[in-house]
Amino acid sequence: MKVPGSLAATGLAVLLCAPLHAAEHPGIQPALTASPTPAIGSTPDQAPTWHKSPATTPLPDSVLARLFFSDGRADVTRRQFAEAAVQLQIPPAALTPQMRGEVLDLLLQKRILAERAKREPRRWVRSDSTNYNGLADRLTLAAALDSAMAELGFAITARGDTIPGRMELGMMLRDSAMAKLQATYDEPALQLVATAFANLPKPGPGTGLQEAFRMRTALPVVSAADSARTLIRSSMGSYSVGELLTDFGRLNPNYRPPVATAENVRDVANSVIYEKLLREHAAAQGLARRPSIAAQLAARAEYLDVQEYVRHAAYDHVPTDSVSLRRHYDRHPRWFDDWARADILRGLFATRAEADSFAKVLARPAAAESLAGRSMPSGTPYATFLVESADTALFARVRRAGTARVVGPDETQDGWRVLRATRIEPRRPRPFGEVRDIVLEDWYQRDGDRRVRELMRTLVAQTLVQMNEAAIARLGGAPAAPPR
Repeated sequence: MKVPGSLAATGLAVLLCAPLHAAEHPGIQPALTASPTPAIGSTPDQAPTWHKSPATTPLPDSVLARLFFSDGRADVTRRQFAEAAVQLQIPPAALTPQMRGEVLDLLLQKRILAERAKREPRRWVRSDSTNYNGLADRLTLAAALDSAMAELGFAITARGDTIPGRMELGMMLRDSAMAKLQATYDEPALQLVATAFANLPKPGPGTGLQEAFRMRTALPVVSAADSARTLIRSSMGSYSVGELLTDFGRLNPNYRPPVATAENVRDVANSVIYEKLLREHAAAQGLARRPSIAAQLAARAEYLDVQEYVRHAAYDHVPTDSVSLRRHYDRHPRWFDDWARADILRGLFATRAEADSFAKVLARPAAAESLAGRSMPSGTPYATFLVESADTALFARVRRAGTARVVGPDETQDGWRVLRATRIEPRRPRPFGEVRDIVLEDWYQRDGDRRVRELMRTLVAQTLVQMNEAAIARLGGAPAAPPR
């Protein structure tokens, strides 16, 4: 895996801050992601200037650096460094002294942001709360289910039987719970729901991808009277047709079980009710306070707090009036051009000999024209297009060849490629009115990133740090560079 020469452009985004929200500008994603602007805390040629603490108490080997704040302190540990290197996809063998310093800088900045965010009132938007609550629900539900499965597994082993697979264990637990609830089913109501699902339109051979997805995720529509019908009665109470359809609609479409029979409906309803039982057990047992779960929830809360703090402290101050946007456009009009595009005929082949043969065919205008409506043996059409921004080097070759010459064969990771342009459209300047929304997004990211870098420089200047140089030097690679 190729390791970037500098982590400054994307590091803190990977470790903590992407994506951020633009609260007042739906659709904009002001994330600290890979962009022409550097990441927070540093520029490509300038690392943070840390103010060394006069503290003389030696740090333990597990602590690489300690930050001192007006109301406390925070440590950056060897474990955090190792986890960050994995997140940044840096193999141990590639950990140069420069990278080691950059990763440590990023971790120190991350800790400063987290400590600063703690002092702010929590301003989570609804999506943040949904994100956090969803994680808490998944973790506690999984823990409750694992505990129930372990208990059932011990009982099965005690009887001398073989423990079945996880799915079968789950079904045994669910069916046992429903039996204890003394559940009774309205068979006509089960059949009514099954019929409603069976009558939903199904995608056909010519159905487009979006329409097919809409059909597969559609829910049956039933009358108000049918929606109110009781599907299941148990000691927990009644469960209606409408409740089942609502709960089924909340499931991720990728994981919805097929529903075609009354028995399928019964299984779905039983699973939903058993999940509710598990949630009750999780709450009663206080599983959210279990150390492993609490640590994950605390990490997610910190992540969301920092995102919100950065948005509030930096991105909310980006001016988005028409004058600011027009000024940004006038300074860099070429950034918003409509890129050049070429309509091409392309073939991909397993061998050079096949590619050479196809190149000879493609060189003949009449033969090339006949390929426009055909597909390769794999089913991929020969006709496609190439945008200059996708591969500037290849596009430059296509432009030089024009529509009269073949480009290739070239060996690629997908096979031997041969192509020929049938039409080339030049790059086109676009007036401000046509690209205003694109200018807004670009300006919001760039100026927001600049403001975050300024914020980070201010926070770093206010913080004292004690480095454990000996522990840092033992992280691997060449000897550490002198402390900055």
